[in-house]
Amino acid sequence: MYLSSYIININIGNSNLLVNGINGHVDLISSYIAKLLQNKDFKKINRNILNRLINRHYIFNNIKEEEIIYKKTEKDVYYQLVNDKKRSIIINFSEACNLNCVYCTSKKRRKNKRMSIEHVDKIFEFIKKFYKRFRFNKNIILFGGEPLMEKNSSLFNYLLKKILNTKFKLFIISNGVSINKYIDVIKENKEKIARFQITLDGPPEIHDKKRYGLNYTKTFDLILNNIIELLKLKIPITLRSNMEDSSFYHLHKLVKILENKKIDRNKYLKPYLALIHTYHLKGTSNPITQPVKYIKKFRKQSEKHPELLIYKEKNLYQYPETFLMNVINKRRNIPRITPCNTAGAKVFVFASDNKIYACESSVDIKEFVLGEYFPRIKWDKNNVKKWKNRCSTKMRKCKRCPLVFICGGGCSLDAYEKNKSIMKPICDGGIENLKEFVKLNKDRILKLINK
Repeated sequence: MYLSSYIININIGNSNLLVNGINGHVDLISSYIAKLLQNKDFKKINRNILNRLINRHYIFNNIKEEEIIYKKTEKDVYYQLVNDKKRSIIINFSEACNLNCVYCTSKKRRKNKRMSIEHVDKIFEFIKKFYKRFRFNKNIILFGGEPLMEKNSSLFNYLLKKILNTKFKLFIISNGVSINKYIDVIKENKEKIARFQITLDGPPEIHDKKRYGLNYTKTFDLILNNIIELLKLKIPITLRSNMEDSSFYHLHKLVKILENKKIDRNKYLKPYLALIHTYHLKGTSNPITQPVKYIKKFRKQSEKHPELLIYKEKNLYQYPETFLMNVINKRRNIPRITPCNTAGAKVFVFASDNKIYACESSVDIKEFVLGEYFPRIKWDKNNVKKWKNRCSTKMRKCKRCPLVFICGGGCSLDAYEKNKSIMKPICDGGIENLKEFVKLNKDRILKLINK
């Protein structure tokens, strides 16, 4: 008999949790059986238990049987990936920004080139041309740079006119400092605004040290006032707070400010915690690789400051933790071989340099170019093929990992930034974090499994 190499065996109290990376099964077994499995002492395992482990594909007769199951899963998931017609549209008017946030990954590539009205027309010609071939998301995302810089007002107004008689709405990702310059046009066209995402990284004394610009030395109060104006218009806002050590212990002060402004429970405001990537910042640990550390901190802080519970702990989960809780809560769990929609060429980012990129944060990186849309459409076939194959089962480092159908291969931009290739992924310590997560949530997990 052959013990699957895609098992994660996690101790949980007096038992062990078996996570099957090929088919996504999760089972609770005794520590005694777990030890026999680890030692591959199959003869001592009770026949009924052994048969169940075989049926659940923890044990095979030989490695070839495992390869058959692996290839079938890979084929099914990859078929769904390449045949999925859904596409997201992201428009970057410009990479220029009026802030210089300390953790921004794009500022080293920032240029002041800006789109023209003709560029916007070409984007909609592209949409019309491929409308039957692709299923475009109804929300067009505005990104940057900062899309609502005052210099972009004519582009923004023109874009609103273009979508006026279409199914599309705008999801605007903004730093929030210049929304007041646009508030009248937003009010006039609010039925075409799906949502804003705006960031506040803590109270003023924390936020203003991170999110500032040449003409914006203090941004907290300005952004908060603009958020309040949007809420008056009943426009949904995702309020993002980027988490790392210097801001985490001050987050409750931000919530208190929201309470004082009587917007903490506003139904149009959705507070959201985000663990950010800080590989590029010297002398910092990378929060995205330490989700359990921040979950612990969040719980501890929430006990002292219950108001923090307007944020959701699950926002701090990474792919393995989300997968595990979905399975245990008996929710449908779909195998994952890509970390996000950028992998698989599912995102079209239209930039001011005439090119279409695979990731909104990758403008000016050649390897991320899918093609051009201006002055005419031209695909980069080699890059399109590469992005369709940017999945965990196609990357050597991921193929034999138990998380191959759970993690998805990690962030493409991180891989490029560190290894200069999207096909050389960075491991975020998923297995170690999953074990820590189980240890932290032992009682809750056992209760759900035994329900």
